Amino acid sequence: MKKITESTIQYLANKIDFSKLHIKKIRIGTYLTAVILSDDSCGVSSTINEKTHNCKKEGRDFGEFTPGKLENRSVDSLFNTSKNSAVIQSLKIATLNALSEKIIVSENYKIIENIDPIDLLDFKTDSKVVIVGGFNSYISKVLLFTKNIHVLEFDKLKISSSYRHFYVDASEYKKTLGNANFVIITGMTLINETIDDLLKNCPKDATTVVTGPSSSIIPDMLFNNNVNLIGSIKITDSNQLFKLVEQAGTAYHLFKYCARKITIINNSLNLSTLKNINNE
Repeated sequence: MKKITESTIQYLANKIDFSKLHIKKIRIGTYLTAVILSDDSCGVSSTINEKTHNCKKEGRDFGEFTPGKLENRSVDSLFNTSKNSAVIQSLKIATLNALSEKIIVSENYKIIENIDPIDLLDFKTDSKVVIVGGFNSYISKVLLFTKNIHVLEFDKLKISSSYRHFYVDASEYKKTLGNANFVIITGMTLINETIDDLLKNCPKDATTVVTGPSSSIIPDMLFNNNVNLIGSIKITDSNQLFKLVEQAGTAYHLFKYCARKITIINNSLNLSTLKNINNE
């Protein structure tokens, strides 16, 4: 079965001629990667870093999609390159988000602007909530309703010390996801390609959310894999976006200066299970 990212690329390829678009501008920052395509569509994703850095002469690479050769490449060549790196993975998701931008606006998706998906979730005191990724702000919000929280992370230090007792090593995801009522997944999992296994192990009756700067892809493939809500972003000022990326900006900087939160809702979700929905 194809991965969600691969299926999304194929889905978009049926709507867009990738060979006619190229990467016009790119910035790779400490935390975010931003891209503008030749049709001026704009996308952003989180930046992931290589686990190791090979400085040996025989390991040096000056071929396609290496530093100095990223701009002006066609979107088609990006998605078909056999080269794989953290830079390319981040760039692919940012590009998918750019390609998805106009389609999300033009097609018939249920979208609520200026709201985070977590603010729509109706947590109960006995709800089991699994958070994938060190979302400290989400942990603090969920704690207002339940203490039954499990935070799956590779790096324990990404979780605030006051919340670290909720930490579960990411390798324990299958056991941890069992019987969850709510699952909140970072969009970073689209980049590191762990999202497919996570979604396969989410309980079918759980309310599942994918959220973060990287999750602004066209939602169809995520919805087909039982995702109920997507926390996405809408870029409002691409120039400011690039300045922030260059200056080590993070997601909360985007929402302060150049982006709005949007939540995309799967049409199969019973809206009566959500809070605040009647006010939007």
